[in-house]
Amino acid sequence: MKSFKVLATALFAATLSLSFTACDDEEEDEMIIYEEIKVITSQKKLVQFKAAQDDDRYSVIDFTYYLDSKLAVSRLSEVNSPAFHILPTTYSWAGAAILTSNYDEEVAYLYADGVIVKSISDAYVSTTYNYNSANRLQSAEVHDSHSRTVNFKWEDDRVVEVSDSQSTVSFSYSGKVCKGYFPLTQFCACANEALFLAHPELICLRTAQLPDKMVNANAQYTFSYSLDADGYVTSCTVAKTQDSTTSETTYSLSWQ
Repeated sequence: MKSFKVLATALFAATLSLSFTACDDEEEDEMIIYEEIKVITSQKKLVQFKAAQDDDRYSVIDFTYYLDSKLAVSRLSEVNSPAFHILPTTYSWAGAAILTSNYDEEVAYLYADGVIVKSISDAYVSTTYNYNSANRLQSAEVHDSHSRTVNFKWEDDRVVEVSDSQSTVSFSYSGKVCKGYFPLTQFCACANEALFLAHPELICLRTAQLPDKMVNANAQYTFSYSLDADGYVTSCTVAKTQDSTTSETTYSLSWQ
């Protein structure tokens, strides 16, 4: 694990650093300058995200933050009766790098030009994030045992389609918006890490648009919401209809 951190740090320095040259008596000294990772601090932070299914299975992610509002620890608790699973993950923000660690894996995120451009895990999985000229996520190239490219289609500031070579998911809207953001990353398999639930702006998926429906080749999903007095989403119920059968998942969000 420690060797991976050393390797990741070296890779960040080689890939993401800018350099300048200072001349003194015809000698040149090169200095590495790291771009500071920025997160949004002007709005409430997500401190808990719970997903509960109608068969009594549920998962909860609790978030704690450093004083500068960057994610410090996420604690995943999963209940799938009779099993119970807890997975805490720590986050280290160093220069232009974010290093995450738990007892399953370590992941390094590379940051440049205001966004995450790549993630690398010690489980031999990497993702490259590509952005369009409007600074919106255009695609995510996932490299693992089944490498694939996930594409994002936008209309104005709304994600209307997420697709890869195997499937397409479409979103429809009616103009409903919230304060803060809607947890869109939860519905994108290439971006559903806890880091992006807390800081979706890192991959340009922070959106206040609230979808009404999500449709794929097999099912239709209908969204309903509850908002707090400040306009933040506190509950999102997703009703899935497939082969004339309906099931529900309720997502509960707590903000501070």
